[in-house]
Amino acid sequence: MIAVVAMLALYPALTAFDLSRHSVPPGRIISTNGSMAGIDAITHPAFVAPSKATFLTLDDRVVGVIIDQSARAYPLKILTWHQVVDDSIAGNAIAITYCPLTGSAIVYDRTLGKKTLMLGTSDRLFDSNLLFFDQTSKSLWSQIKGEAIAGPLTGQRLNALPSVVTPWGVWKVYHPDTRVLNASATDVKNFANDDTARYDQSQSVPWPVSTLDNRMAPKERVLGLSINGANEAFPFTNLANAKPPVSANVGGKPVTIVFDAASKTAGAVIAGKHVAAYTGYWFAWATFHPNTTIWNSEAGTASTNANSAAVTSPAK
Repeated sequence: MIAVVAMLALYPALTAFDLSRHSVPPGRIISTNGSMAGIDAITHPAFVAPSKATFLTLDDRVVGVIIDQSARAYPLKILTWHQVVDDSIAGNAIAITYCPLTGSAIVYDRTLGKKTLMLGTSDRLFDSNLLFFDQTSKSLWSQIKGEAIAGPLTGQRLNALPSVVTPWGVWKVYHPDTRVLNASATDVKNFANDDTARYDQSQSVPWPVSTLDNRMAPKERVLGLSINGANEAFPFTNLANAKPPVSANVGGKPVTIVFDAASKTAGAVIAGKHVAAYTGYWFAWATFHPNTTIWNSEAGTASTNANSAAVTSPAK
């Protein structure tokens, strides 16, 4: 993680973004003082069969996506160095986005009205979360919100699609015909410099966030759901102690939470269908959803905004 951020500082900024139109305070859009020259989005992805994905171990985590019965796996160890993959499955234009700082992998439909957006990785952060941009308008989009927060398209939103983050060994057992995003020679070299595990184990939040909710440790993993204006976080530690499957009601909708403790894989099902949900660090979910409740198998949901504090400098 530190290596990725440090690498950005080696490059002069190549892209200027117009922040005159915005939905968040421009001062909270932080520049890493670099460009994406060394961490470009993947716009022409190449795939291999599982037998050819020798760069993966069984424990390496992947973002799994199924569209029209076509399964694809996008390894986090590749996404760490690119953060956005523009892809198309069965004629459906999608973007696989990943922010290592917030631990969030989210898949979006790249169509906006009648247009198909080509997305890139910016050198900007908002509340410690990746801002990607579309190539045409150069608007900045929040990776967690899926919303343009600055630029001509401010206020527009992309539709999130169901996906799952799970170990490669688990994904390929259930989806033996999956295609796997291939690693370039440069990606393979970068694997040796990936310190995501160290970042994950630390509780520090190196970039500023507007609020830091201390009801849980910053990097507790959660599954987050937003339904009909209601936000609820399902901590992995709580789910691990619950008898599966977990039934809940979020925003008036009955939801089934599926969780496998061994693989730390979480998902949400409504009316028998897998739905899009957030999985990532608690601090990021709570920052973007300050009124979130916390699910507890014994006591239901926790009160909102408990012990939440404003943060004006990097949290430690």
